[in-house]
Amino acid sequence: VVMSEEKYTAKLLSESLDRERLIGSQQSLAMRTIEMEEGNEPDEFWECLGGKAEYASGFELAHLVNERPPRLFQLSNASGTFSVEEIYNFNQDDLIEDDIMLLDVGNTLYVWIGKGANEIEKKQSLLAAKDYIAHDPSGRDEAEVTMLTVKQGMEPPKFTGHFQAWDPRKWSGGKTYTELVSEFGEQGVTSVDEELEKYNKKYSYDVLCRKIVPEGVDPVNKERYLKDDEFAELFGMTVLDYERLPKWKQVRAKRAVKLFEGSNSSVIYCSEIGMKQVRVLHSE
Repeated sequence: VVMSEEKYTAKLLSESLDRERLIGSQQSLAMRTIEMEEGNEPDEFWECLGGKAEYASGFELAHLVNERPPRLFQLSNASGTFSVEEIYNFNQDDLIEDDIMLLDVGNTLYVWIGKGANEIEKKQSLLAAKDYIAHDPSGRDEAEVTMLTVKQGMEPPKFTGHFQAWDPRKWSGGKTYTELVSEFGEQGVTSVDEELEKYNKKYSYDVLCRKIVPEGVDPVNKERYLKDDEFAELFGMTVLDYERLPKWKQVRAKRAVKLFEGSNSSVIYCSEIGMKQVRVLHSE
């Protein structure tokens, strides 16, 4: 039987500890080393560790080192245009709360959403994630890659396992993922496609006039989410005719129906530049 390097090292360490115990006090003679397989740990084992909880494990974590090292990217539009930057030798502190982070671990692509990220940033990062896989020169296909969104503070073990010394107290109050799911449900982890659907929903005028708009609605462009029949009634034209208007006329029309909140240069997105930058990542 061929023994893996990890098991061989652990065996040498346990034998060394046994020898030290024999030299030590009589109390240490009652101690012995017990070998066990993952999944068959007795209750006493977990009690010594303070109780059983989730921990990072699985195929993707065990086979990443040599096949496809994980890669982390920061996606942001804070400068006025959408930018993508790879983070090397990353840890939990590299997850920026005001931005979106992309974690590529091979068969899973995580879109981590910071609490301070804006709606335009969220939508374009989700599109960038799909574009990133679609233009992967290694030939990965969307059907072969699970694309998930992870909200800050709701990170599952398979996500945190790619960060050394992950501190659950930083955002989760020290709660385990099971405790978080029990308290808040599965809303912290969803599919990218499911999240993108939120940006295609249509709402009534009354809903869009509320101070707090539904998730996925860009408050600067509320008219894009207005139901077609109400849009025609309010604006006196179709959506297509509206989109053909010069920008200043669109603003005037929005202001007339009280759907204008002003623009913010910090949430401008340059789609063409953003997608090109995502594709360049694969060639670096």
